[in-house]
Amino acid sequence: MWAAGRGDHNATLRILAMLEADIERLSRFMRMPREEARQALTLELLELIRSRSGADAPSGQSGRCAETGAAYGSSINLG
Repeated sequence: MWAAGRGDHNATLRILAMLEADIERLSRFMRMPREEARQALTLELLELIRSRSGADAPSGQSGRCAETGAAYGSSINLG
């Protein structure tokens, strides 16, 4: 992923190809036309890749959700 963040076009294409099935599956759950959902997910992924700028994640940022900053796997208290 770091090569893609540095602008390596081939690395970016490999990541997109690798995640294509996941993007397709997730687009089914979005309340918008499927093609728009795929495009939105792809754009978010590209922005995430580019935001990394090829640098390692800053201390305390690895394993965190890009959008909310919430740690993955954290328990959610709905009560």
